[in-house]
Amino acid sequence: MIKVPFRWWSWPLAAAVAAIAVACSPAAPPTPTPVPLPDPQALIDGAVQQMETERYIRFIFDHPVGNTPLAPGAAITRAEGVAILPDQFNVGLDMESAGTALHLGLISTGDTAYMTNPLSGEWTRATPAQIPFKFEYISGLVSAMLGEVSDLETVGETDLEGTSAWLVKGLTSTAALGQVIPGAQTDAHLNVEVWVDQASGKLLRAQMLGALVPHEDPETVRALTLESLAEPPDISPP
Repeated sequence: MIKVPFRWWSWPLAAAVAAIAVACSPAAPPTPTPVPLPDPQALIDGAVQQMETERYIRFIFDHPVGNTPLAPGAAITRAEGVAILPDQFNVGLDMESAGTALHLGLISTGDTAYMTNPLSGEWTRATPAQIPFKFEYISGLVSAMLGEVSDLETVGETDLEGTSAWLVKGLTSTAALGQVIPGAQTDAHLNVEVWVDQASGKLLRAQMLGALVPHEDPETVRALTLESLAEPPDISPP
């Protein structure tokens, strides 16, 4: 058996090598400090206030599931158009009436209104009172949807069609919506989801989920998408 002679100087050398190895090893990355999410009520209030000051707007009111009553026997499935507030708009309106799908073109230049015949598609002149849809419906819908929200929570950041947005969730009262939508229940709540532009604080989309009127599909989804325009859109007589 061969004995390895003990060398007293080997221990300090080993300790020095170990110390150098520890000193040269990469330091652990610092733990990132979580950024607090913005207050959800402040996001909603700011977005609504900005919308009230908008002049030129493009909008889509759509229903991935279901529709929204507009008048007895008639319901909106989709409304898309542009507006110069407060009283000019050009809107394409898809509706259902007595089981029949209808499409209406609507134009208001302020003092004069035009509407297409749902059967022939021809434009006819109409009084503002004859127009079944006005932009006040959209602005009123936003106020009713977001004016009495509760249980708000800022869920986090998300990408909405290429725009960085804050996603806020909560509940909205159906009683408030009854001011805009005929037949709305008076004692229920709907889940609401709101997307607010991170950069501008503007309202990008508001979505309601659930049954608004009695006997409605509980999976009904109503989605309102808004876009502010830098220039006035073309709203001229047909």
